[in-house]
Amino acid sequence: MASSAELLNGTLQELKTQIRGTNESLDSFFLCTMAIVVYFMQCGFAFLEAGAVRSKNTTNILIKNILDSFIGGIAYYVIGYGLAFGAPNGNPFCGSGYFAMSYLPESKFSHWFFQFVFAATASTIVSGAVAERCDFKAYIAYSFVITGFLYPIVSHWVWDTGVGWLSVSITAHNGALASTFHDFAGSGVVHVTGGCAAFVAAAILGPRIGRFDDETKKPLDIRGHSVPLASLGGFILFFGFFAFNGGSQLSISNSGDGSVVAIAMVNTILSGSVAAFVTLLLGRIRGPHWSLLQTINGGLAGMVAICAGCDVVYPWGACIIGFFAAISYTCWSMLLLALKISTTRLTRWPCTTAEVSGASSRRGIVMTFDQQSGLFLAVQLVGVLAITAWSGGVSIIVFGILRLLKVFRVSREYEIKARRTMASSAELLNGTLQELKTQIRGTNESLDSFFLCTMAIVVYFMQCGFAFLEAGAVRSKNTTNILIKNILDSFIGGIAYYVIGYGLAFGAPNGNPFCGSGYFAMSYLPESKFSHWFFQFVFAATAATIVSGAVAERCEFLAYITYSFIITGIVYPIVSHWAWDGDIGWLSIGIKAQNGSLVSTYHDFAGSGVVHVTGGCAAFVAAAILGPRIGRFDDETKKPLDIRGHSVPLASLGGFILFFGFFAFNGGSQLSISNSGDGSVVAIAMVNTILSGSVAAFATLLLGRIRGPHWSLLQTINGGLAGMVAICAGCDVVYPWGACIIGFFAAISYTCWSMLLLALKIDDPLDAVAVHYGGGLWGVIAVAFLHRSRGIVMTFDQQSGLDLAVQLVGVLAITAWSGGVSIIVFGILRLLKVFRVSREYEIKGLDFPKHGEMAYPLTAYGHGWKEDNAVPEIGASEMLPEVAINYDRFNHMKQHHHNGVPNYAMENMTAM
Repeated sequence: MASSAELLNGTLQELKTQIRGTNESLDSFFLCTMAIVVYFMQCGFAFLEAGAVRSKNTTNILIKNILDSFIGGIAYYVIGYGLAFGAPNGNPFCGSGYFAMSYLPESKFSHWFFQFVFAATASTIVSGAVAERCDFKAYIAYSFVITGFLYPIVSHWVWDTGVGWLSVSITAHNGALASTFHDFAGSGVVHVTGGCAAFVAAAILGPRIGRFDDETKKPLDIRGHSVPLASLGGFILFFGFFAFNGGSQLSISNSGDGSVVAIAMVNTILSGSVAAFVTLLLGRIRGPHWSLLQTINGGLAGMVAICAGCDVVYPWGACIIGFFAAISYTCWSMLLLALKISTTRLTRWPCTTAEVSGASSRRGIVMTFDQQSGLFLAVQLVGVLAITAWSGGVSIIVFGILRLLKVFRVSREYEIKARRTMASSAELLNGTLQELKTQIRGTNESLDSFFLCTMAIVVYFMQCGFAFLEAGAVRSKNTTNILIKNILDSFIGGIAYYVIGYGLAFGAPNGNPFCGSGYFAMSYLPESKFSHWFFQFVFAATAATIVSGAVAERCEFLAYITYSFIITGIVYPIVSHWAWDGDIGWLSIGIKAQNGSLVSTYHDFAGSGVVHVTGGCAAFVAAAILGPRIGRFDDETKKPLDIRGHSVPLASLGGFILFFGFFAFNGGSQLSISNSGDGSVVAIAMVNTILSGSVAAFATLLLGRIRGPHWSLLQTINGGLAGMVAICAGCDVVYPWGACIIGFFAAISYTCWSMLLLALKIDDPLDAVAVHYGGGLWGVIAVAFLHRSRGIVMTFDQQSGLDLAVQLVGVLAITAWSGGVSIIVFGILRLLKVFRVSREYEIKGLDFPKHGEMAYPLTAYGHGWKEDNAVPEIGASEMLPEVAINYDRFNHMKQHHHNGVPNYAMENMTAM
């Protein structure tokens, strides 16, 4: 017995060592993955700023943002990390070790990488505040100072646990009360630090020339040159914030880690959604337009504000934080204008950590109004004031010196013309075994949450893909309108799915076969399910976005907001309950035959029917009721006329992003990764996705060439998407050759549906119905034929026949539900005359009258420099009047065209 005990004990020690090593590797992988996504936010900052400045300064903005990460990498390597986390030799003010990573254990390299991308973010914030007038050398200097010195000391105060003075408990009443500064993901450490430095920099640098009227001192608009670029930056930043906040848990291997990561990500989207929507409304109250750029900034402000407490607030608290973040952003924006301080992007300063102690923390004043919560508020205020004083003080010195040396601002000539940048016992052993089982169970739960959150982040980025695919496929005059609608899909969807959607979809155990009836506003939802909520939310937002392409260029903005809420909050959730709510939804229960000897359930692994048929059917009804765009069909012959999109590259960018996202869309639908075989299913789903998409894209390309004289890029993109849509239902249960067959017939289905819509005189600018309904319908049916073990092709018997019947019943029920509700909703909107914009707005474009933000304003283009080999050599001041004359002439030509007198000389100008 003794030898057996020793053997078991030795085995247990080996298991402990193996688990410890696996957990360390898992934590490193988690941190590196999150850091890579956060690093991608540098691209987001770059394009948000590039789109918000005039074209003459675009290269200058881009090189500055690129250098932020590279200069930041050098600064943080040489000195920054040592000042931040240089333990054990550190003091409460700063660290004093690990400089140039000397003696830094390799196990901490992943921590270094994650903390570096945060440091680079703090530096980048300043870039937007000094855009279009800051000298390049000065930018390099202050970027080094912020990343290597200013920010690291603040992060040491807060995040070098037990050493930094803000991370040490502050006590009161002889130690009876204690509190530490809480800033989970950096509302204060990153954003107040960077925002305060930005405030000082902009104030010392002074406003851009022409930003304020010389006589009245009133602010004048200086429009950015590209709303699409700015929108792309916004989408990337939204995408990155999930990793920014979720990754701040710093580990994923401990029991409960996954829940914290999921909570952080859920709170991030909720705060951002509410903030974006409230900012949109506040902007509309203050002016005549629905502003896209303000909406983006509002969403970012909400995500910034939630950073501090995303791990400790309830979801309803995140909504409150987002609401007040929108008000804070709006007030600070107005204050900066009143102070004559010019910035091109929101300041991060107002989004302070003090909010954590109030509206929503689980030990905040709202929850328990006592001395402890009062001390907590005091500590939060002390922390944010100390960060402001440090960041502001150092910034005044640095930027003041740069100004005194006259190296801070470019010359007046450069600013006007633009800078040209160059580039022992059984019981004991049994107890140990139980501990190991508990540890493994906790690790698996965290791993599953990490898997779901990672997949959800990638799927969320598909919103950017939809936005740019649609933006490129419409005329330039409607670009901003398309972008703001797609941005609002995720934010309105976040609110709708939080309030009612998830409860209708997965409100067990009180649900019935038709819908769930619990978890509304996430009440009583276990934290272990927060990752599931996040993943299901991004699917719901996808279903709503499908409709956007079908009603592009003519749908009223308020009508869009209304139906987006209904689809995300009611239509889609009920369908997902039918198919995916375990043994409760009527389609997941299945159908029995021959006295129970045959049983079949509806199979739709990743949503060919649940997501794409639902969204595609709604898109069909919406496009049919709304009617075609003016000029889409000839008034006399009724034959279709081409209305070309304005940017094939933008549409291609959107297509690439959607292809990228579909791997997570389909692979992530396994919902777990910790069980034996999970990894294989995920891999099978992803392999089948690329095979089906590849065959469908190529087959669509050939079909298009057979039907016409050209090799069409846009049809190829749509064909690839149709193939990926079709494979969603069966990507887990078909062989790779079966995926190829599904892709081939998806191309045929897409082509036939596209032709059918034209024959019915239904105008779908994006072919959304053909891609999603055509592809999804075929994909659901294909499972019954090509299932690897019981498909009709494999085993032609009663079981496979019953499977086909169930798949048909499921897809017809989804069509009837989605179509029926859509007829009611869109019919009411049409009867109320709030569904379609006026004829004048449709002809002239929606960007200016609805949003006041043209995607490509003429005044933002051109520069004052002579370009080498430029023909003709003409300045911007001389060029713009000529452009304006041609633009007026073109509008006159379009008017004749719309009156039924087509002018073929304008054939290549139709997308303007």
